[in-house]
Amino acid sequence: TFEPVRTAYEFDQHLRDLTNEALEVVEVDVRTAIAYPFGQAYGAFGHVDSRNFHGTFKHKNWLKRLRKHAEESNEGFVLHFQQVYSEFPNLPIWMLTEIMSFGAISMMFKFMHKRDQRAVGARYGVQAFYLVSWVHHLVYVRNICAHHARLFDRQWAIKPDLPSSNLWAASGLPGNDRLFVTLLILNQLMKKCACLDGFRAAWRNRIAAHVATLPS
Repeated sequence: TFEPVRTAYEFDQHLRDLTNEALEVVEVDVRTAIAYPFGQAYGAFGHVDSRNFHGTFKHKNWLKRLRKHAEESNEGFVLHFQQVYSEFPNLPIWMLTEIMSFGAISMMFKFMHKRDQRAVGARYGVQAFYLVSWVHHLVYVRNICAHHARLFDRQWAIKPDLPSSNLWAASGLPGNDRLFVTLLILNQLMKKCACLDGFRAAWRNRIAAHVATLPS
């Protein structure tokens, strides 16, 4: 009958909402963790210089898209910068971070120099190689949530690489291609944000309570 279909849909809808809640707070923190030290190291417009990234980065195309975002933005701080400063459509990295997509941030992080990636990884207690993979994966999951697509029992097309430690061993983790690993990654990243301790604990409890209502 239609009723089980509706029940399954509503279960997935709430699961998606819970996942998206954590994605939102983690994204804000990750954006800051990447942009702030980069700005400290290279200055307000360090992202404009391709030498501050790995040589394989298609920097020109990336920067062109960011300039287009700036030109199309109606944000008050962007319009003010355009009126007052000659550098427009280039924006200081701390402004740019506010309007660039999570995917653009992920791309920036992927092609930053290893030493700069390590500084971000240290923020979360994760090796840079794995954190690059995690951020890329979270962008993918965020897009699934944004398009209201199914999360439950979905096999990931973009899977996160996992450290070879007991925390991520197969005995406690069925694999890296299902939602469970995404929830673990979100929880792990939020652990490093002291201001999120209360939210993280409540979020974990709400996830567990919701999964307990899994429809037949």
